[in-house]
Amino acid sequence: LKGRDGGGGGGGGGVVGVDFSSMPGAGGEGLDGGGGGSFMTPLEMQQLDSASEQTQLLIPQGDSYLQTRAEAVEQIESHISELGAVFQKLAGLVQHHGELVQRVEDNVDDAHENVESGMGQLVKVLEGLKSGKMLGLKITGILVLFIIFFITFLA
Repeated sequence: LKGRDGGGGGGGGGVVGVDFSSMPGAGGEGLDGGGGGSFMTPLEMQQLDSASEQTQLLIPQGDSYLQTRAEAVEQIESHISELGAVFQKLAGLVQHHGELVQRVEDNVDDAHENVESGMGQLVKVLEGLKSGKMLGLKITGILVLFIIFFITFLA
């Protein structure tokens, strides 16, 4: 099948009557790269075949590829919507816990105020007990009440 027709492609005195100029990649060049012949070498044909196979590998194969991609997109969308629902629940929990923390803080403030008030009352009582006059008057008053009680009921 090695045939060259010495002319511009397709007629007159050539050995083979097949015109390869209409095939892709056969730009009218022969082995020497000149424009004298219109045939493809087996190496060029193999390169053309491998290039078309690589192109076919890069191009998705029909509807099954598109269908799997569509399913993948739908799955991603469902995951995103589930994630959105989780974040909404989380936001609700954060808000609820924020309210609980606020209540605890208010209760701690109230307890602190009550402790301060109690400390003030204890300080007043302690100061009252420390004064000797008050203590003496209280003891004298209690003794007088016991004496009156014993005289009135025992006599």
